[in-house]
Amino acid sequence: GCPVQRVVPRCYIAQLVLAGEADPAEARAQIGHGLRQLNEVFTKGEAADVLSRAGEALAEDKFYPLLRSLQTLIPVEAALLTDGAAQ
Repeated sequence: GCPVQRVVPRCYIAQLVLAGEADPAEARAQIGHGLRQLNEVFTKGEAADVLSRAGEALAEDKFYPLLRSLQTLIPVEAALLTDGAAQ
């Protein structure tokens, strides 16, 4: 699967934190791992900016803005894959 589509579902734990059903420290660890993976793929442009904002939100335990940031990566990734396939 695509990198974003592999990582974003793992962020379900952020939703659990927002609902008071998961430990924020565990969520930071799991999501941080996913963000590091995405940072290896998206090193510049809009996606890198989104990942930077997501990382800042994670560091501040702002899980809702984190989720919103990561969701914006799905269409960015799709556009990159479409552009790459066209070349």
